[in-house]
Amino acid sequence: MISPSIRTKALIAIFIALAGTSTSPQQPIPPDLPRHDGVYYSRGTNKISLGKITVADVRTARLYRALVPGLTPSVLHIFKGMQSPDQLDESQPTFFVRKLEGWNGEKIYLLKLDAKPRSRELQVLKGATVKSFKPGFPRRRMVDLSVTELSSDVVSITPSHALSPGEYLITTGVAGAEGFDFGIVGNAQIAN
Repeated sequence: MISPSIRTKALIAIFIALAGTSTSPQQPIPPDLPRHDGVYYSRGTNKISLGKITVADVRTARLYRALVPGLTPSVLHIFKGMQSPDQLDESQPTFFVRKLEGWNGEKIYLLKLDAKPRSRELQVLKGATVKSFKPGFPRRRMVDLSVTELSSDVVSITPSHALSPGEYLITTGVAGAEGFDFGIVGNAQIAN
Protein backbone atom coordinates (compact mmCIF):
# COMPACT_ATOMS: atom_id res chain seq x y z
CA MET A 1 0.00 0.00 0.00
CA ILE A 2 1.22 3.52 -0.83
CA SER A 3 1.67 5.77 2.16
CA PRO A 4 -0.49 8.93 2.30
CA SER A 5 2.56 11.21 2.15
CA ILE A 6 3.84 9.59 -1.07
CA ARG A 7 0.34 9.74 -2.58
CA THR A 8 0.06 13.42 -1.62
CA LYS A 9 3.48 14.20 -3.11
CA ALA A 10 2.53 12.38 -6.32
CA LEU A 11 -0.75 14.31 -6.60
CA ILE A 12 1.06 17.60 -5.99
CA ALA A 13 3.63 16.72 -8.68
CA ILE A 14 0.85 15.88 -11.16
CA PHE A 15 -0.99 19.12 -10.32
CA ILE A 16 2.19 21.19 -10.83
CA ALA A 17 2.91 19.44 -14.13
CA LEU A 18 -0.63 20.03 -15.40
CA ALA A 19 -0.64 23.65 -14.23
CA GLY A 20 2.51 24.31 -16.27
CA THR A 21 0.95 23.15 -19.54
CA SER A 22 -1.19 25.40 -21.63
CA THR A 23 -3.60 24.59 -24.38
CA SER A 24 -3.48 27.89 -26.23
CA PRO A 25 -5.48 27.86 -29.45
CA GLN A 26 -3.53 27.38 -32.66
CA GLN A 27 -2.82 30.60 -34.58
CA PRO A 28 -5.15 30.76 -37.61
CA ILE A 29 -3.85 30.60 -41.17
CA PRO A 30 -4.30 34.01 -42.81
CA PRO A 31 -7.32 33.69 -45.14
CA ASP A 32 -5.49 35.53 -47.94
CA LEU A 33 -2.46 33.18 -47.88
CA PRO A 34 -1.98 31.84 -51.43
CA ARG A 35 -2.66 28.13 -51.94
CA HIS A 36 0.55 27.32 -53.84
CA ASP A 37 3.80 26.31 -52.12
CA GLY A 38 6.24 29.02 -51.15
CA VAL A 39 7.37 31.49 -48.51
CA TYR A 40 5.21 34.57 -47.96
CA TYR A 41 5.60 37.82 -46.07
CA SER A 42 2.69 39.99 -44.92
CA ARG A 43 2.92 43.61 -45.97
CA GLY A 44 -0.27 45.29 -44.81
CA THR A 45 -3.13 43.28 -46.28
CA ASN A 46 -0.97 41.77 -49.05
CA LYS A 47 0.94 38.49 -48.96
CA ILE A 48 4.17 38.88 -50.90
CA SER A 49 5.82 35.75 -52.27
CA LEU A 50 9.57 35.72 -51.67
CA GLY A 51 11.67 34.87 -54.71
CA LYS A 52 13.24 31.44 -54.90
CA ILE A 53 16.98 31.42 -55.44
CA THR A 54 19.44 28.65 -56.22
CA VAL A 55 23.20 28.41 -56.01
CA ALA A 56 24.97 29.89 -59.03
CA ASP A 57 28.47 28.68 -58.11
CA VAL A 58 30.41 26.77 -55.47
CA ARG A 59 33.82 28.04 -54.39
CA THR A 60 36.45 27.20 -51.88
CA ALA A 61 38.05 29.77 -49.62
CA ARG A 62 41.02 29.67 -47.27
CA LEU A 63 42.81 27.23 -49.56
CA TYR A 64 46.02 27.75 -47.57
CA ARG A 65 44.44 25.54 -44.89
CA ALA A 66 44.71 22.54 -47.24
CA LEU A 67 48.51 22.84 -46.98
CA VAL A 68 48.41 22.22 -43.23
CA PRO A 69 47.76 18.56 -42.37
CA GLY A 70 44.39 18.17 -40.64
CA LEU A 71 42.93 21.55 -41.65
CA THR A 72 40.26 22.04 -44.32
CA PRO A 73 39.32 24.96 -46.60
CA SER A 74 35.88 26.59 -46.48
CA VAL A 75 33.20 25.74 -49.04
CA LEU A 76 30.94 28.61 -50.12
CA HIS A 77 27.68 28.70 -52.05
CA ILE A 78 27.50 31.77 -54.28
CA PHE A 79 24.13 33.38 -55.07
CA LYS A 80 23.78 35.85 -57.95
CA GLY A 81 23.10 39.50 -57.26
CA MET A 82 24.27 41.92 -54.63
CA GLN A 83 20.84 41.95 -52.98
CA SER A 84 17.43 40.34 -53.11
CA PRO A 85 14.64 42.11 -54.96
CA ASP A 86 12.55 41.68 -51.78
CA GLN A 87 13.82 44.36 -49.39
CA LEU A 88 11.82 44.56 -46.13
CA ASP A 89 11.54 47.54 -43.84
CA GLU A 90 10.57 45.45 -40.80
CA SER A 91 13.41 44.02 -38.70
CA GLN A 92 11.41 41.19 -37.12
CA PRO A 93 9.11 39.98 -39.92
CA THR A 94 6.80 36.97 -39.76
CA PHE A 95 6.88 34.62 -42.74
CA PHE A 96 4.38 31.94 -43.70
CA VAL A 97 5.84 28.79 -45.23
CA ARG A 98 3.41 26.68 -47.22
CA LYS A 99 4.69 23.15 -47.74
CA LEU A 100 7.66 23.31 -50.06
CA GLU A 101 8.37 20.70 -52.72
CA GLY A 102 10.43 17.93 -51.17
CA TRP A 103 10.13 19.41 -47.66
CA ASN A 104 9.21 16.75 -45.16
CA GLY A 105 9.00 18.91 -42.05
CA GLU A 106 12.75 19.05 -41.50
CA LYS A 107 14.27 22.07 -39.83
CA ILE A 108 13.84 25.49 -41.38
CA TYR A 109 16.89 27.78 -41.27
CA LEU A 110 17.13 31.54 -41.51
CA LEU A 111 20.69 32.43 -42.47
CA LYS A 112 22.52 35.71 -42.90
CA LEU A 113 24.39 35.90 -46.20
CA ASP A 114 27.67 37.72 -46.78
CA ALA A 115 27.04 40.47 -49.34
CA LYS A 116 29.76 40.98 -51.93
CA PRO A 117 29.93 43.53 -54.79
CA ARG A 118 28.23 41.18 -57.31
CA SER A 119 26.94 38.28 -55.25
CA ARG A 120 26.05 36.88 -51.85
CA GLU A 121 27.89 34.01 -50.16
CA LEU A 122 27.01 31.32 -47.65
CA GLN A 123 29.49 29.00 -45.96
CA VAL A 124 27.95 25.52 -46.14
CA LEU A 125 30.45 23.29 -44.36
CA LYS A 126 31.52 23.89 -40.81
CA GLY A 127 34.63 22.83 -38.98
CA ALA A 128 38.24 23.78 -39.48
CA THR A 129 39.80 20.36 -38.99
CA VAL A 130 39.25 17.01 -40.66
CA LYS A 131 37.67 15.67 -37.44
CA SER A 132 35.20 18.55 -37.05
CA PHE A 133 34.43 19.02 -40.76
CA LYS A 134 30.74 18.35 -41.54
CA PRO A 135 27.77 19.74 -43.50
CA GLY A 136 26.05 22.63 -41.81
CA PHE A 137 26.13 26.35 -41.25
CA PRO A 138 28.36 28.35 -38.92
CA ARG A 139 26.43 29.34 -35.79
CA ARG A 140 27.24 33.02 -36.41
CA ARG A 141 25.20 32.88 -39.66
CA MET A 142 22.13 31.17 -38.15
CA VAL A 143 19.21 33.20 -36.80
CA ASP A 144 17.14 31.72 -33.97
CA LEU A 145 13.51 31.31 -35.00
CA SER A 146 10.13 30.99 -33.37
CA VAL A 147 8.29 28.36 -35.46
CA THR A 148 4.54 27.80 -35.12
CA GLU A 149 2.75 24.99 -36.94
CA LEU A 150 -0.52 26.41 -38.29
CA SER A 151 -1.62 23.28 -40.16
CA SER A 152 -0.11 20.15 -41.65
CA ASP A 153 1.27 22.19 -44.56
CA VAL A 154 1.74 25.73 -43.17
CA VAL A 155 4.11 27.08 -40.52
CA SER A 156 4.84 30.64 -39.48
CA ILE A 157 8.40 31.66 -38.66
CA THR A 158 9.57 34.80 -36.90
CA PRO A 159 13.14 35.69 -35.93
CA SER A 160 13.58 35.54 -32.15
CA HIS A 161 15.28 38.95 -32.25
CA ALA A 162 15.44 41.96 -34.58
CA LEU A 163 17.47 41.32 -37.72
CA SER A 164 20.34 43.62 -38.56
CA PRO A 165 20.35 45.19 -42.04
CA GLY A 166 21.63 42.77 -44.66
CA GLU A 167 20.75 39.83 -46.88
CA TYR A 168 19.09 36.62 -45.65
CA LEU A 169 18.07 33.17 -46.89
CA ILE A 170 15.26 30.89 -45.69
CA THR A 171 16.11 27.27 -46.48
CA THR A 172 15.46 23.71 -45.32
CA GLY A 173 18.02 21.05 -44.56
CA VAL A 174 21.74 21.62 -44.25
CA ALA A 175 22.66 21.90 -47.94
CA GLY A 176 21.68 25.57 -48.40
CA ALA A 177 21.68 25.11 -52.19
CA GLU A 178 18.32 26.80 -52.64
CA GLY A 179 15.88 28.83 -50.67
CA PHE A 180 13.98 32.09 -50.50
CA ASP A 181 15.93 35.32 -50.15
CA PHE A 182 15.15 38.75 -48.76
CA GLY A 183 16.96 41.76 -47.40
CA ILE A 184 16.46 44.01 -44.38
CA VAL A 185 16.96 47.70 -45.14
CA GLY A 186 18.99 49.97 -42.88
CA ASN A 187 16.07 51.82 -41.30
CA ALA A 188 13.93 48.73 -40.54
CA GLN A 189 11.40 48.98 -37.74
CA ILE A 190 10.29 46.34 -35.24
CA ALA A 191 6.63 45.46 -35.85
CA ASN A 192 4.19 46.17 -33.04
